[in-house]
Amino acid sequence: MESPKIQQEIQNLMSLNRLPHAIILEGADAKTREEVALYLSQWAVCKSAEKPCGDCSGCIKAERKSHGDIYYAQKAGKTEVIPIEEIRKICSDAFIMPNESDTKVYVLYDADKMLLPACNAFLKILEEPPQATLFILTCQSCAALLPTILSRAVVFHLDSETESSSGENIALLANEIALAMIAHKEFPLLSSIGSFSSDKKMMTDTLNNLKVILRDSLVLSYGTPVISKTESCQKLANVLTQAQLISLLDIIDNTLIKINQNINMNLLTTWFCASLRRISWQR
Repeated sequence: MESPKIQQEIQNLMSLNRLPHAIILEGADAKTREEVALYLSQWAVCKSAEKPCGDCSGCIKAERKSHGDIYYAQKAGKTEVIPIEEIRKICSDAFIMPNESDTKVYVLYDADKMLLPACNAFLKILEEPPQATLFILTCQSCAALLPTILSRAVVFHLDSETESSSGENIALLANEIALAMIAHKEFPLLSSIGSFSSDKKMMTDTLNNLKVILRDSLVLSYGTPVISKTESCQKLANVLTQAQLISLLDIIDNTLIKINQNINMNLLTTWFCASLRRISWQR
């Protein structure tokens, strides 16, 4: 799987010298999601310095789906959903140390089709994940996942050719909001956030992009270099304190949880805007 975008995201996530414990691959088609899941699985078990190399025993076994430390969640029933029994099995197995590599990988295809009991069981292990474990979830739309699962994972949006311009617009909007937060001008912030006041998916996508910007800014504030695709990361790191960046990330997580609840979107965006302003304008 050759994907400069995914490679860049991985480098950002690795800037603190640790793996993310959960990654969600959303969008595109099932084949593309599976290819990216394979790419990430190979990266996690690769034995070379340049990951994934594609040539080491770890990468080869991952490609053949025969690696002992990569497990693919089994589906059941006519609807082919991942049952709660399978999630419980994964939760138990995840605490066993890996055999061949430094990381155990669990791949859950079509995670958005999990029923609520399975989602709740899976959430428990995301809240306190074992060391050296990577969960990779694929889905057509992450809006179908529990907000509490979304808030504990990093979302990669895999745009198809027809969706790429929309994805670029979302990234630009997130960058616009980030810059408006530190401009101390209320209208640009209200105007940017007002773009998704009635669109839950657009708001979810934008907030996930904004979350990446804030996380990268936090990494920069600790003096660790990141390869960022937005102009706002360094500016936020220079202007905002680490405490402010952490508080803003908490606000985004809380907003992601509220989006799928029965709440008026205009009220939610108003609260979100006021919360961003309250934190980012503190001095």
